Amino acid sequence: MIHEEISLEYALSQLFSPKQKELFKKKLSGELFTKTEREYYSRRVKKKVSALANPELHRFAQKLMYY
Repeated sequence: MIHEEISLEYALSQLFSPKQKELFKKKLSGELFTKTEREYYSRRVKKKVSALANPELHRFAQKLMYY
């Protein structure tokens, strides 16, 4: 369990700045954003999250891990 949490934290750190990680986690927990946070999330974080959710991109990444 702890290993999974550390692994997830490391992976998030590779993709997101500390503020972006904070907003990512805030969104997951259902907390409300301020107007500024909402705008920043929409402009920056949501695009990265959308790319991460793309199944084709995930398949490409998996293939690259084995090369």
